[in-house]
Amino acid sequence: MQDDNDYDDDYDDDRVSKSQVKREMEALRVLGQQLTALTPSQLETIPLPEKVVVQVVEAKRMRSHLATKRQMQYLGKVLRDVEIEPIKKALEILSETHKAEVAFFHGLEQLRDKLVQEGDSAIQDVLDEYPAADRQALRQMVRNAKKTDQVKYKRQIFRYLSELHEQKESN
Repeated sequence: MQDDNDYDDDYDDDRVSKSQVKREMEALRVLGQQLTALTPSQLETIPLPEKVVVQVVEAKRMRSHLATKRQMQYLGKVLRDVEIEPIKKALEILSETHKAEVAFFHGLEQLRDKLVQEGDSAIQDVLDEYPAADRQALRQMVRNAKKTDQVKYKRQIFRYLSELHEQKESN
């Protein structure tokens, strides 16, 4: 005769709690929201089955809050049948790329601010970093940023530094 406790132990090992199922569904819904937040070009880099892409595009098209919420629930349901690890890895790579771009732009902003504050010594740093830079043009932009509408000329300096960086990368 089998002991009742042995039967209960076997049953509990295979059973997934209702709370665990809800957590997994919530994770899939959040993954769906991340997918809908992507631009079309970013979405193309993610390895998604066609049925998921269709649902993501449909969710992006919706304007009603309740309709979007229902679509997110359905997208989570569709994602249950899909291997999500490659999707998560691709999203992680996109996130890292975005973080690198943000860090780069922060660096350019700091260099621009240094140019405006320090003037000639910072211009020499820029010329060392970017030999193709035009000293006269930089001096003029820095002078204008110090005198007049600072925001306009700070943007101009930032654009110029960005162009210099692109030139350096292309060579």
